[in-house]
Amino acid sequence: MSKPEFTPGEWTMSPPIEHERVGVLSSNGIWVAEAIGCQPGGREQEIANARLLAASKELYEALKGMIECAGEEYSGSRYVEAARAALAKVTGE
Repeated sequence: MSKPEFTPGEWTMSPPIEHERVGVLSSNGIWVAEAIGCQPGGREQEIANARLLAASKELYEALKGMIECAGEEYSGSRYVEAARAALAKVTGE
C-alpha cells in the first residue's frame, strides 16, 4: 500500500465564525479543505464535516496501526476488512 503525501503538519478545524467558511487548516496555515453542509444540515453539518476532515490523518494512522496489530489472526474480520477498504480509498488502490 503506497503512502499518500498529505499536507504536512497537524490539521485542525478553522474557527467556526458566523457567516464565514469553515474548513481544515494545517499547522503552517495552509488551507487543506473547505467543509460544506447541505440543507437541512446547514451550518451544523459544515462544522461536523470539518471536524471529521481535521481528524482524517489521525484516523488514517489509527487504521494502519489496527491492521498491523490485527495480523493474520483477524485478517478476515469485517472490521479489519472495512479498515483495509477505507485505506484503499485513501491511497487510490
